[in-house]
Amino acid sequence: MTAHLPIPDRAHPTGFAHPARSRRHPATLLIALGACLAVLITAGCGDDDDEPNQSNQEALNSELAGLQDFALEVATSTPAQVVSQPQVEQLFGSFGLVLPVPRSGSQLVPLDFDAFTRPTPGGARKTALIGSGKVLAELGGIPYGTYERDVTSKTTPFPGWVFQTGTPADGFIFHFSEDDDFIIRDGLGERHISGEIRFLQTVFAIVGPDLVMTSTTWELGVDPLPVPVIHIPFAGVLVKGTTDYARVEFGDVDQPSNLTNCYFGTLAFDFLHDETDPADIATTLLAVDTTQNPDYVLLLDLDQLNVTKGTPEEMTVRFGCGQSNDPSNPALDVTTHFTDIVVDPKTQELFANMTGTIEHRNRTIATLAGSLTEVRVDADVNGDGKITADDTCVDIDITFTDSGETQNICVAFLSQAQSLPFLPDGSSGSFRFGPIAF
Repeated sequence: MTAHLPIPDRAHPTGFAHPARSRRHPATLLIALGACLAVLITAGCGDDDDEPNQSNQEALNSELAGLQDFALEVATSTPAQVVSQPQVEQLFGSFGLVLPVPRSGSQLVPLDFDAFTRPTPGGARKTALIGSGKVLAELGGIPYGTYERDVTSKTTPFPGWVFQTGTPADGFIFHFSEDDDFIIRDGLGERHISGEIRFLQTVFAIVGPDLVMTSTTWELGVDPLPVPVIHIPFAGVLVKGTTDYARVEFGDVDQPSNLTNCYFGTLAFDFLHDETDPADIATTLLAVDTTQNPDYVLLLDLDQLNVTKGTPEEMTVRFGCGQSNDPSNPALDVTTHFTDIVVDPKTQELFANMTGTIEHRNRTIATLAGSLTEVRVDADVNGDGKITADDTCVDIDITFTDSGETQNICVAFLSQAQSLPFLPDGSSGSFRFGPIAF
């Protein structure tokens, strides 16, 4: 995906055009995912043994409920509120960033890496080149440096940014004040905030007429906090001669114990999507919320093997979540294997056969078997209050090891039937696993 900067608006020739890790972060006052983020997920999780007399199904339901709480808190946190505001959304869109906020009319996807891991749709746009001095003057490009809101314009909802100084020489700082309508809602009610959005140590590659970002450190600073509430290093490697990424990384997945090198509020994470070998594609995510005791962990390891024309021959998925003292060993650990994979070219829906196991605190509590083919089930899985032909689910059975009972997976988990986090959803051209999309 090409990370573009906007063509300058001639009405604002020096601004932007109107719309179109020790992860133990030193600022514990970055209340949950930013300057005031609520404590993440307390429901249904703990680092102790299973509750007395709790069945395997009850243990799994409890962890899935906790994951939903986790996703909701991330999506409604202070950083998410700031970056989802129209003026910030426009700015980030200029850099090709997808914001970690709920998708309209769909399930929550607070960790969304679509812009960097999906192919560029259609033709690439032409953009002005970034440079310095004479080159900028000749090309009409947008200079590195610091910008303020254009207070002379009455344009709504946001008038754009005006260039102030050439510092930094290799990045962008966009400063906003309390009267610039950056609003968050927290326990204190509605508040106006001031701060800075930064893209530091930024590097671009020129591919034909296009400018593609290959490295930057994205930060959000909120006054008066002394450290950023968001700090996300990004590095990308392009497929030679194209504007698509062969490899994208946020943070450093080779340093899983470093919990401050990449974070979104109090959620520290590292993410890697590697298509350097186009036949075998690897995706890794480790996210840790350190406001919990023990930490709340979310991990994903996805290996797509023998990929031909964009479709893998098989996939192995490890999905984990829940509280744990060891980030590599979350409370809930699901391993699934998909074969005979077919992707519908019109809908991008994924079909495959599947087998898998579910562990809870290192104990196998269930097995999975079936396929991603939709079948009718005798339960109200769509929540409309009646059982009709519209009540369908993937044809996967879950068998619990304590009772030996086998059920369709949506029947077993009616409250989560529309969002089973360990099953891939290939709709809309994205892979989705619970609160993760890429």
